[in-house]
Parts: sequence; structure tokens; C-alpha cells
Amino acid sequence: MGGHLEACDENGCDYHRYSYHSCKNRNCPKCHGADTKRWLAKRRRELLPVPYFHVTITIPQQLRRMARSHQDKTYAILMSTAAEALQTLGDDPGYVGGRLAVLAVLHT
Repeated sequence: MGGHLEACDENGCDYHRYSYHSCKNRNCPKCHGADTKRWLAKRRRELLPVPYFHVTITIPQQLRRMARSHQDKTYAILMSTAAEALQTLGDDPGYVGGRLAVLAVLHT
């Protein structure tokens, strides 16, 4: 995308700053940094005032072909086993010491 150089040559000032041109990409911090900050602030206001953990559980590479061939059974087993394992850890006083609330989302 290129950019331009801003310079000050007034009274011996040797200030230079390179500024990139806008790329219009939604992931670009220059183009959408303010939008991202506003979006994050709104999401933070939606959070409950409790500690929480984001847990990602994946299927090993060796099982992925089988999982694609038998999605209903595989993903049902994955979700129930993952919830059971997390609840077992939650019940343990060394970890949480209480029942967990679990929200599970399957991303395939």
C-alpha cells in the first residue's frame, strides 16, 4: 500500500515519521484500530463479573478422518466427554472446588 514520510524542517527540527497508507483491511490496526477498541469495550461490558476460563479441546490428527466420516457420534462423544472432564476438574477442590457452568460450542 505504500506510505509517506512526514518531516519537520522548521528551526533545525529533524522530526521524521513514516505513515502507511490505509489498506481498508478489517484486521489492520491502523485502519480499524479505533473500531476494534470500541468493539472490545462493548464486549467487556457484556462479561459477567465472575472468573471464567476459555478452554479449547481438539481432536488428534490421527482421529480426524474417522471424525469426518462419523460426525454425529464423534462430536457427541467429544462434547459429552469434554464437559465431563471439565466438571471432574471443577469438582476437585485443588482446581475450582464447585460445579461449573459450561457453554460448549462446536467449531468444525
